[in-house]
Amino acid sequence: MNQVVIDSSDFVDSVNKLVSNNNFSKIVIVTGKHLENKVFKSKFITSKNPKIFVSEGSYPEPKQIHKLISLLNIEKPDLIIAIGGGRIIDTVKQANKLHTLKTQEEIKSSIKDNTYKNLLPLAPIIVIPTTAGTGSEATQFAVIYIDEKKYSVDNKDLLPEFVIHDSNLLRNIRQKIIASTAMDALTQAIESMWAVKSTKESKVYASESIKLIRENIMSAYKSRNNDETSTKKIQTAAYLSGKAINITRTTAPHAISYPLTVHYNIPHGHAVAMVLRHFIKINSMVDEYEVVDPRGKDYVKGIMQEIINLFDSSSIEDCQNKFDYLLKDISLEVDFKEMGIGTNSDIDIIIKETNLDRLNNNPVKISTDDIKNIFNKY
Repeated sequence: MNQVVIDSSDFVDSVNKLVSNNNFSKIVIVTGKHLENKVFKSKFITSKNPKIFVSEGSYPEPKQIHKLISLLNIEKPDLIIAIGGGRIIDTVKQANKLHTLKTQEEIKSSIKDNTYKNLLPLAPIIVIPTTAGTGSEATQFAVIYIDEKKYSVDNKDLLPEFVIHDSNLLRNIRQKIIASTAMDALTQAIESMWAVKSTKESKVYASESIKLIRENIMSAYKSRNNDETSTKKIQTAAYLSGKAINITRTTAPHAISYPLTVHYNIPHGHAVAMVLRHFIKINSMVDEYEVVDPRGKDYVKGIMQEIINLFDSSSIEDCQNKFDYLLKDISLEVDFKEMGIGTNSDIDIIIKETNLDRLNNNPVKISTDDIKNIFNKY
């Protein structure tokens, strides 16, 4: 499928044109509580009398997906619109794919057993991101939390048909959210660079994303209401990082970070960044670790040198330092103990719930001792 991406300064007008041009007639809009009034007050395809569903909670979960499925089966829309961050987008993508399932238990079983891949989606989706970080609008996968464990749903049917980028929606976002979501995009791009599944195409997307974030993050963070250019470029960077990981998937830092969000309430992008800063060094130590990338040791060395260059650094240590300085400049803590993680029981939980598939996509082999060492250092 060739995804249609629209760069807009008026998302409502862009939606209305898409609806008119494609003759959509029955529409469900899904958004979050903080955007509910904006959606209700907008002149959103009013002639179609769309149904609005307000999704609640902090993460995509079976309860909310089931509620949305129930509405979709009543309304039977020919178009679904998702307006929000990664949680909203992932909820819509999954509800659309799983719409024939009747209960939360069926949803859980379908995800755990991978039987969801045989299901057909209900309707095309328009995604309108209101954060710049997850890249969910550019991917064929989505996350769901089942019994405090994170699962990744991966299927070509989850890639939205339409994306509308309107950087005006990114204004007045809290600095903490800007920092975390930007780090989500940056870590995705870095991991995509060194992923075992990387390709020439994915590296083009990833390297451009890294450049855009490094050049614009501080301006977007400090002057979020006044610097439309930097905000727009961060939005573009997030989309590119999503395009990159749609090809490569993520690696060890994402794999290890998931329990940090579930059990310690560390926002996803922040959690991944705290872990990734260690892997800048680990993945460069190809003489001490087993290289699992079939392209070999010299290839991995070359990729790590590319990352060093993208950070305008003279060495891997300098690159790691610049990454740390960036986190501190946007007020993201790097010390695990300061975030309440430090006991052996904490580390045991993290190891137990680490996503092994993502570890296998890391260029060097990672053991449980390596994970323990990461958390014992700080």
